[in-house]
This record gives sequence, structure tokens and C-alpha cells, in this order.
Amino acid sequence: MLRWMASLVYVPSALLAREGLSWTALDDDRAELRLSEGELEVHGIFVFDDKGDVIRFESEERPWTGDSRPSTALWIVEYGEHRGFGSLSIPTRVAQRWELDGQTFPYQESKLELFETEVPRRFGTPSPRARAEQA
Repeated sequence: MLRWMASLVYVPSALLAREGLSWTALDDDRAELRLSEGELEVHGIFVFDDKGDVIRFESEERPWTGDSRPSTALWIVEYGEHRGFGSLSIPTRVAQRWELDGQTFPYQESKLELFETEVPRRFGTPSPRARAEQA
């Protein structure tokens, strides 16, 4: 659920408060998001820049996947290089890492190269760009 929560930056309307999803402002730049589904509940903190773009997500609830040390690790997702796609401003670079006992453990980095919005076509049909790249 935490990975899903962190990926909601790509579907901003999914971040709107509703049943099972609530926000609590922590200060001018940070807000905590709580997500509940039945008996499961997770929370994480989103950090925003002065334009309102999400630049960081963090939580101590995601299970540590490294060695077997029983410890609480901070999972951090950093978002960068926001670009406009239609009416959306979304990050195109994402880096994930763990912080545990004063050490940093990089986890994953990714780059978004294409994000299509409002493309009227049947589900499963290649986009015009994909068709052009196949040719």
C-alpha cells in the first residue's frame, strides 16, 4: 500500500481526501497522508516545494528488505524534474532509498520519458507515437 501511495503523484486526483484517505498538515511544506483499507492502515509524509509540487515521500512503515537486522528503516522517495503533461505537473525522475542506522541504501532510480493524457483511443491500441517508433 505504501508503494501505491508514493506513486499517486502520477494521478493527482487520486490524492484528494475521501473515505479511507485523509490528510493532516504538519507545517507549510509537509503533510501526512493516511490510507486505510479495511483493517490495514498506512501513513507517510509528503513534502512539497514552493510551487506545490511533491518533492519527497517518506515512511517508516515499509518493511526493510535488506539484511535481517531487526530495525526501523526510513523509506524515502525523492521526486525531481517536474514537467507539464497536459494540465498536470508530474515528476520525471524518482529515486528511492532506505536510511538505516545512519547509513543510506539506494534502492531504485527511474526516469519517466512519456506520459500521455486525454488520448482518445481504445484500450490496448498503441499510441500514435508508439506506432511511429515501431515503423
